[in-house]
Amino acid sequence: MGNNISKLYVRRVFSMEDCDELMPEWLNMVKGVVDSEDQPLNKILRVIKEDLAKKCLEMFAEIAEKKDDSNHTRIAELLRFQSSKSGDELISLKEYVDRMKAGQNDTYITGESIATVLSSPFLENLQKKKKKKKKKKK
Repeated sequence: MGNNISKLYVRRVFSMEDCDELMPEWLNMVKGVVDSEDQPLNKILRVIKEDLAKKCLEMFAEIAEKKDDSNHTRIAELLRFQSSKSGDELISLKEYVDRMKAGQNDTYITGESIATVLSSPFLENLQKKKKKKKKKKK
């Protein structure tokens, strides 16, 4: 995963670079620079991490409340998903669509975990249909 916070400044003086520990992993789509009033000790880093997560959630809620199409598009561009072809890598919906084969229908199955999706009856039906199509082509 790439670095979320590229630089940490303390009172506008450069302090650290590549500060992964400042942003929770589930907010890996948020990028930026942090300027803190306090020296980056372990306790302060934890407080900064909590404050950044809280601020991100507040900003997401604010964007969601505006309810205009441009925000829905902007938020959708930030989302990342795991696909059957991406392995452990999280990809954007655009990347997913770009990887689709010509003529492939949009097929999305969602679940709480990869294990849940892999055991889904919807996936079983999709795989059966795929096998039937391959047999017809032969």
